[in-house]
Amino acid sequence: MAAVAGHRLFDAQWCVANYPDLKGGNISAAEHFVMHGLFEGRDPGPKFKTMAWFGKNPAALSSRKNPLLDANLPDSV
Repeated sequence: MAAVAGHRLFDAQWCVANYPDLKGGNISAAEHFVMHGLFEGRDPGPKFKTMAWFGKNPAALSSRKNPLLDANLPDSV
């Protein structure tokens, strides 16, 4: 969770502003992204498009790979 929350492409304020259902929730934006948002196709911030990444890496979706944990991830996708 800490690796995602501190990732350069993760923006908790952006997530809450763009996904209003996160406001006042019982889990953090990072926790929601890891557990649900990633696989709902939600973006972790304005510089990363989750569905575009999964489109280029289809095996990652079936293996439930979190792209923010990929050491070779570029600064924007």
